[in-house]
Formats: sequence, structure tokens, C-alpha cells
Amino acid sequence: MVMSGASKSIFDELMLLSECQYLSDLPQPHSRDAVREAALKLEEDAYSVGEWNELVSYISGERCEYENSCEAKNALIENLHTGNE
Repeated sequence: MVMSGASKSIFDELMLLSECQYLSDLPQPHSRDAVREAALKLEEDAYSVGEWNELVSYISGERCEYENSCEAKNALIENLHTGNE
């Protein structure tokens, strides 16, 4: 996959896939299921580890610094899953 300068940010892509109208909807309890399903569709290597860490930090509300994109994606999925219990 070739990424161009006009590519969507990880936030924009997640909003589009989860059908969240506003960025502030992403971490909300009522959006968790849709955001989790959307996050599963994101390719780890399409975004830098820094972008993934920023996304996980925003949604979890805690600063996150994972070693790689796969680790960050898995943490995001887990956070969205455990938030529903």
C-alpha cells in the first residue's frame, strides 16, 4: 500500500469506519462497539507507532507508548472491549 500525503489520519479513518460524526465520539461509551469493530479493520502498518499511540492515548484517556503498531492496536481493541464490561 502506498501512502500519499493526502492520506487520512488514523483518527479520520476510524471515525469514517465507525460512523462517528465527531472526534469526541470515539472514546464515548455509546460508540465503543462500533469503534472496536472499526479498529479491527485498520491495518497496523498503514500508520506509524506514534499515530497508534496517540489514538490509544486519546481513547483510553491515559498516555500510552507501545513499542510497535501491532501492540498498540491490540491494546486499543482490549481497551474498547474491557470498557464494555
